[in-house]
Formats: sequence, C-alpha cells, structure tokens
Amino acid sequence: MLLTPAEFQPHFHARKVVRVCSIWMATVWLLLALVQMTQEPRSLLIITINLSGVAAMLLALALNERKQGLTASLVLVWSGWAVAMAGSAAIGGFLHAPLLAFPLLLLVATWLLGIKGMRQ
Repeated sequence: MLLTPAEFQPHFHARKVVRVCSIWMATVWLLLALVQMTQEPRSLLIITINLSGVAAMLLALALNERKQGLTASLVLVWSGWAVAMAGSAAIGGFLHAPLLAFPLLLLVATWLLGIKGMRQ
C-alpha cells in the first residue's frame, strides 16, 4: 500500500534529505556535463542527459523550498532514476559508472520513505 499525499507529512529530516541530495546530484551532473564538453569527440546526447538531470534537481529543490515535499521527493527519485538509466544507455552498456547511481537512489528513497512507509 502506497502512501497518499495526505499521509505523507514531510518533516524537517525529509526536507533536508531532498535539499542535500538535490544539490549533490545537480553538482555531480553539472561537473559531468562540463567534463564531457572538454573532451573530444563531444557527445551532445550525454551532455543533454546530464544537463536535464541538473534541471530536474533544481526543480526538486524549488519544490522542496515551496514545502511540496511529496512532489519534490518524487521528482528527485524518479528523475534521478531516468537520468541514470538514460546515461547508461547512451554510454553503450550497463557496465559503466552511471549504474552506481542506482544503489544511491535506493538509499535516498528509503530515507524519504521513513519508518511509517517501510511498515506498509
């Protein structure tokens, strides 16, 4: 059974997790995009994927600051998953560095779900 928006009452801890993770993931993806821009040959697809991740994390951060905790959490986890999956596919396989994001996304989702959500 999933939590409904009425049952999901983000507290300070969840908001702090969203804030820290959004800033961290946006910074990593921005640095990856900048590194990719300096390499030859440049892959416009990978740069676009990384910059879309930055935009999604900035959206999650903005939603978090507007106290829309559930939406910010969903944007953080699902866009992080989508960008990691697209990055893995664009690089050409599933034996590359973007796969390291998946265990971290599981950890973040568990932190955001909290004790009440884990019991359901």
